[in-house]
Amino acid sequence: MVRYRGDGSLKFNPSQISLEFVTHYKTRQDAIDPVAFAAKLQSDADAFAENMRKQIQRHPEKAGAQESMLVMHEEDVKRTKEFLTSQNLRAAELNRAAAEINGWVFFSTKSKWLGDWKKHEEFVLRVPAGENVFEYPFALPPSSGDLLLRRRAQE
Repeated sequence: MVRYRGDGSLKFNPSQISLEFVTHYKTRQDAIDPVAFAAKLQSDADAFAENMRKQIQRHPEKAGAQESMLVMHEEDVKRTKEFLTSQNLRAAELNRAAAEINGWVFFSTKSKWLGDWKKHEEFVLRVPAGENVFEYPFALPPSSGDLLLRRRAQE
């Protein structure tokens, strides 16, 4: 959630948000475009479906299992695409009348420096807003004794 409390207006662009993987050679990942990512996901799903159809032609005795796997995969892709396009944080101009926007920001976790997520990792989330850049350091998984913030119960 981004909330603007200023008097004027602020142009906010989530594509400029970045995530730094501090313990992985300070690797920085920019936010990925959810629409482009959804298109790539669909392209990969189409290639997977074509491969499955070829497998079914070669091995008709396994058709039932492969077709059910294909249907499950297509449903997963459909739900993921819907989430990516409906829940993403969009660019906006914030002002007193429209002071708040909500949404998710997505990052790739693939690079030559990033491997498995087996150990503690430190991050810095950088959110540019106007002429300012807000930095939010955090770590995953949290160390024992870390303060964990939770939403208040609705009254």
